Amino acid sequence: MTPRLTQKLVINEVGQESAIFNKKWQATYIAPLQPPTLATFRSWGSSAGAGRVRPAKTNVRKFLLYSWLKLVGFCLDHRVVKRLYLQQPQIIIMKFFIDTANLNQIKEAHELGILDGVTTNPSLMAKEGIKGNDAITQHYKTICEMVDGDISAEVISTTFNEIVEEGKKLAAIHPNIVVKVPMIKDGVKAIKWFTDNGIRTNCTLVFSAGQAILCAKAGAAYVSPFIGRIDDSGWEGVQLVEQIKHIYTVQGYKTQVLAASIRSPNHIVRCAEAGADVCTCPLESILGLLKHPLTDIGLAKFLEDAKKTV
Repeated sequence: MTPRLTQKLVINEVGQESAIFNKKWQATYIAPLQPPTLATFRSWGSSAGAGRVRPAKTNVRKFLLYSWLKLVGFCLDHRVVKRLYLQQPQIIIMKFFIDTANLNQIKEAHELGILDGVTTNPSLMAKEGIKGNDAITQHYKTICEMVDGDISAEVISTTFNEIVEEGKKLAAIHPNIVVKVPMIKDGVKAIKWFTDNGIRTNCTLVFSAGQAILCAKAGAAYVSPFIGRIDDSGWEGVQLVEQIKHIYTVQGYKTQVLAASIRSPNHIVRCAEAGADVCTCPLESILGLLKHPLTDIGLAKFLEDAKKTV
């Protein structure tokens, strides 16, 4: 959906909601007052009306009350204010997370100076040969000590009670831990429980806007649409990021859109264009942003010319 079309839709919604609100406000509070007309006020101050009996002070008070209610009615129409606010450009500084359990890669990304957090999952843990609850817990502690940012730790349970119990243990490891919960029915129930009990969550394996709405409604801190896997199925993954971001902005959800399953540097750039709050990427994709053939050619030329000045 283009920004211009979005703006037109927002303006139409503002007009419709404002008309409904004003109609109800007028009928309930303003119409019964029946304020004096402008002609009546003119006659009060004219010479032609000097001999007439001026309306009682109660009518003046009634007019002032009428004016005040008109002003209050406009201010209370918070939907108009909210919609007008949403038309303004939203400033987003996309955060960089690294999607790995490899400590050396986390260190390299952190030393680059751009790392804001880490996401992990059971597959990444298994890839590093980390087995057993004690080893996994210690690994998360190490990552939290390396990076001062949100660290997503995923549950492997699939029933409500088990997700809650496992999530509580993960959250107790470190304040920066965000419990990663799969997009399933019991997962959504668990996200709501975690939200009510002050535990932040990242809803993962999201492939549709409908799923993203449920995540946000349950109070997830992050929603993770899987861009690369959607691309693999023949659809456009970045479009889902745009759609979710638009819905969250219109509805006022606070959930951050965390673009996951990043396959290339171009994915990162396009997610930034789409307004993603976070992009979690493998180290290879992050380092790929550094590369451009013209940069290499230009640097080689500068270094070659620099030798001539020595």
